[in-house]
Order: sequence, then C-alpha cells, then structure tokens
Amino acid sequence: VKRRHGDRVLYSEPGRFDTFPSNNFIDIGINDGDEFRAIYAYADRLLAFKKNKLYIINIASGADTSWFLESEHEFRGVNHPCSVAKTDYGIAFANLSGVFLYNGQDVIELSEKLLKEDIDNDYDDWCAFVTLNTTPTGNETPLVGYAENTKQLIIVASPTNAAHSGNGFIYDFKTGSWVFALDLLVDGTEYTNFAHDWLGNLIIGATASNETQMDFWSPQPYGNAAQKLITKDIDFGDPGVVKKIYKVYMTYRTSGGVQDTGGDDIPILYIKDGAVSGAAPVNFDTSTVGGSSSTTDLVQASEWDVATLGLNTPITVQSLALMVDNATSSTMEINDMAIEYRPLYKRVS
Repeated sequence: VKRRHGDRVLYSEPGRFDTFPSNNFIDIGINDGDEFRAIYAYADRLLAFKKNKLYIINIASGADTSWFLESEHEFRGVNHPCSVAKTDYGIAFANLSGVFLYNGQDVIELSEKLLKEDIDNDYDDWCAFVTLNTTPTGNETPLVGYAENTKQLIIVASPTNAAHSGNGFIYDFKTGSWVFALDLLVDGTEYTNFAHDWLGNLIIGATASNETQMDFWSPQPYGNAAQKLITKDIDFGDPGVVKKIYKVYMTYRTSGGVQDTGGDDIPILYIKDGAVSGAAPVNFDTSTVGGSSSTTDLVQASEWDVATLGLNTPITVQSLALMVDNATSSTMEINDMAIEYRPLYKRVS
C-alpha cells in the first residue's frame, strides 16, 4: 500500500546518498492542508517549501536529534522547484506574492518596487506578470535562474505555452535594480527549469515540435530590429516637487548606426510626468558626442563615449522617464545615464 506523506521530509544516513530509511524523517506542519513542493539547503539550514509556507530548519548539529525548526514564513511557499534557485547571495525564490531571498539570516523581499498596478497592459507589475494577466489561481510557477557571471537573477513568467509566458524580469544583485524584458523567451513555448552546465553557464530547455533544445543565457546585447528601453518614471526621490530639467548625459557604445522608429538618428527621448495625458515621447533638441554637436545625430561609437542630450529651453516636470528607441539591427549598450536638474521647491499643482 502506497502512502503519501505531504508533511514529511525524509533524510539519508551519513555517506549513503539516495538511501532513505523509513524511520529517518521530520514531520512539519502536520495536517495543515499543505504539502512540500521543494527542498533546498543553504549553509547549515534546510529550506523546506510547502505551497503556501516556507519552513527553515536548523541542521547545524551533527546529530539529527538536535535539529530544530528555526522559523516559518507564511506566503513564502512555491508551487514547483523551478521557482527556486541557488545564488551567491543565498536562496532566491518567486511566487504570487513576489521575489524573495534567504540570505542565511532572514527572508528579504526583492520585489517591493515591482508591486504596482498595471495601467498600461504591459505586464510589468508583478501580479499581471506572474499570473499571465489573468485571475490569480494560486498555482503560478515562475521560472527562476541565476547567472553567476553577471550576478543576475532571471525570472520568466511561466514554463507553459500560454500567452505572455515568455516575459521576464532581471534583477541585478550588484546594483539592486530591476529590468522588465518583454518576450525575454518565446511566448507559447514550453520550457524546462533553469539549470547550469559543467562550466557554470545558465541553460534552459525549449520544447518545439516534440523535441527539446538547450539554450544558453547570454548577457551580450542582441541585434534585433525595434529594440526599446524605457526607464522607470524618475521622480528624484521627491514626487511632490516640481523640477527643471536641463540636460541628460549618457555613456554608450554601438555596433552600428542607430535610429528611432520615427526615422530620427537620436535614439533617446523623454517622457514627462508619466505621460498621464497620453503625450508621445519627445526628442531632445541637441546631441553632443566627442565635441561634435548635432540636432539629429548620435554617432556610432565602437568604444564607450559620452553623449550630452540638451534642450533649447529647460523643461519643467514632476517626473521624467527616458526611452531608447533603436529601430535598426545594430546593438547599443548603455553604461549609465545622468540627469542635470534643479528642484524648484514648488508643489505640483
């Protein structure tokens, strides 16, 4: 007779991997209506994920009789092991509530800035992203992978072949920043979990025509028509104060000429005040690169160069977003952006 023990964690004898005696077990959260979905180890802690709750077990002692439940965390469970990944910073995982990291001391949330209302149907808030813009079911299974060479956490909406399943979020541990990537993987394609090959490269399997091919995650820019990068709506830490914008500085390099979708050669535009009025992005008036000024050109730069984007008349804003709109198949890399502004200490009317 087979019995299913949803509340039980089995463990092996020392030095006898894959051997699980029936009397070597830990029962946690007995009869709570939940069951374990994934187990990961970090340092001397065991992270046992149920669907709705995370249990952290202290296994520092060499004697199993001294192991103990250190903490439990509501709404921090996962539906599948594909939603958990080991990183250099701890164990990262994602669920309907957000993205989290256990760093050896506590469970911290990485996704607070993502939990906003999706007003543009672009799926870049967490709930619309992880539910594929449908009603939450509690069975969401975002794919989580860690790229060790770039120190980035890669999260794909779903391994299923549903619409919007290929959208992705990228978290950079070095800068603490998020990037939303529309169609990071191909929508409507079934994927395996993320894994690492023998060289440490992040890989994933894609299923098409009843065959599975392995793909490598690459941090290199991809040359493709109609690339577009939009920053967050920047309020300079003081959303209720009006600011006057003078210039924007951008360090960049390209593999060829760059154009925006309007045919202009300046690929960086600005959007005022969250475009609440529906206004279209606007080109800067001047561009200076390497001492050469132009009203239309952002020159090709095979090495890192600094562009100064100017305005004939400074603009007054509450917030500002920047958009790089490259319509060619050339690649463009941006190292940093800086905005020259002055607060007016006048409340937004």
